[in-house]
Amino acid sequence: MKKNITATFGFVLLIALCYGSRPVHADIGDAGASARAIGMGEAFVAVADDASALHYNPAGLNQLSSIALTTQYDKLMMGLDDRSIVQTSHLGYAQPMLGQRKRAWGVSFDQFKGSEFFSDRVINIGMATEIPLSKRTKDQFSMGVGIKQWQRQYNGNAYTANAVNNGVATGQSDPLFSSHGTSKETYALDTGFLYQFGRGSHFSIGGSLININRPDRSLAGDGDRAPFQARVGTAFRTSKTIFSGEFRRVEQYSGLTDHGWALGAEHSVTVTKNGALSFRAGYEQGSRDYQAVSVGLSVRIYQIQLDYALNLPIGMGESIQNQHLNLTLRFSLPQKDSTSLSLSSRLPTSAAEESFAADYQNDVKHYYERKAAGASMEERLYKLQGLIMRYSQSKNDLSWTYKELSAL
Repeated sequence: MKKNITATFGFVLLIALCYGSRPVHADIGDAGASARAIGMGEAFVAVADDASALHYNPAGLNQLSSIALTTQYDKLMMGLDDRSIVQTSHLGYAQPMLGQRKRAWGVSFDQFKGSEFFSDRVINIGMATEIPLSKRTKDQFSMGVGIKQWQRQYNGNAYTANAVNNGVATGQSDPLFSSHGTSKETYALDTGFLYQFGRGSHFSIGGSLININRPDRSLAGDGDRAPFQARVGTAFRTSKTIFSGEFRRVEQYSGLTDHGWALGAEHSVTVTKNGALSFRAGYEQGSRDYQAVSVGLSVRIYQIQLDYALNLPIGMGESIQNQHLNLTLRFSLPQKDSTSLSLSSRLPTSAAEESFAADYQNDVKHYYERKAAGASMEERLYKLQGLIMRYSQSKNDLSWTYKELSAL
């Protein structure tokens, strides 16, 4: 079994390394949705375990064990000769759903501003659900889907009100805007999967398809289609460290197809009982000689986490850089009233109840095995919250979980 796991991990990583590369981003307005992911070179499709999963791999939403609210601000291409200001902002919310089967949903809002003249706004809503596997295995498989509303807006200025033709002002408004308006609204579809396997689910394989239908965002409908992205990757994690790699294929609006790969790593250090530091690094290589390195840092105190990432494109000038700042707040799941009925309490057969109880006993046994093996506070907290989320409406006694949480 161990040989199979190692072979699978190595095979997927080899694919990521052997294929070509990609440009800096699939779209100039796609600056990423997580400073944590960017610090890891955005090799995140097989990690995707926070609120930003909706952006990278919607199936990853199923890994959340608590409510998460996140916001991010990005300053891109800093150091351009014309001193242009290119910035993006992101606001996201994600929440697990109580019940016998693991499910989660999320929503996000992204805005890109290239100048006072042009902006993109994207609203993304998605959901993930667990796909049951054999009861003989603890492996987990999840699928996710996201739907985006994309709005492109052009604001008027002196040039749009007085169009220039062959260097001469016409005294008339720009014909493109007078004929087609100043905004365009389209919709895009995303989907993804995540398979977690091995003892303690240390290994994972993930994949996502972004902008599957490639909507045309141009005012005149003349071909400015959202780039289609295909990602596949793998990750290995311990209680404090993550290594990840992925391969990407991007179909650009210009008709070009780019390929690329990225590697990322994260290591966390417990500083105090309720605080931790995380350090990250990533490397990307892409088509048309694109290369970039990334570094990142985060500070977590209780349920508040602040992330910073610096992305440095290689060969674009020493002063060109992208900076990202991300704040995440986490909240415990609200507990339903004890009189409410979950799916498990409505099951008509005792066989179903016995099966659910057996799953509970196995999960409790696995928790204590990890505790005895020296699992970190973060891993134990994650597993306890997962137990409460899944079994809170069952007949199992969960009082011990709350005692464990208090001890942590």
